[in-house]
Amino acid sequence: MGSYTAEDHKKLVHALCARDIRRLTAAIQGLDLDPVTFNEIACNLEQIETRLFTLAFVNCHVQDGEDEVSLVDQRGHYSDGRATTTKIFSDDGFVTVVHHPDPEHAETSPGPEELDAECCPEGMREGDTHQFESGPDLWEHEDESDNDS
Repeated sequence: MGSYTAEDHKKLVHALCARDIRRLTAAIQGLDLDPVTFNEIACNLEQIETRLFTLAFVNCHVQDGEDEVSLVDQRGHYSDGRATTTKIFSDDGFVTVVHHPDPEHAETSPGPEELDAECCPEGMREGDTHQFESGPDLWEHEDESDNDS
């Protein structure tokens, strides 16, 4: 097997966990929960994904008495330029295939666990007020730093 960086490993773990959170949210959204209960669960899942993003991509430390905060560059790509994920869209929503950071890791056809839905096909149920914002538009945006190279 080849090698990859610690930053690439963070990108892999973030992509896998964020996908799992979106799948869990889709599964919960499909249940017959009352809107208040659903909103509480969805808000907590959104908070978990936000904290995961911060853990993986925000570097924060104190230097000379000042808070220094920076974001990891090119969050959607590994250090060799390959994408961390590929979204597959359909009429039912989307699924995410997470690629391994090791370029020598064999890519295989996605199995059933790779193709679990990440959004409920019916969308928000009547009476739901929480708009869970952890889909591809929020987390899989193009890094501004990608254009600097």
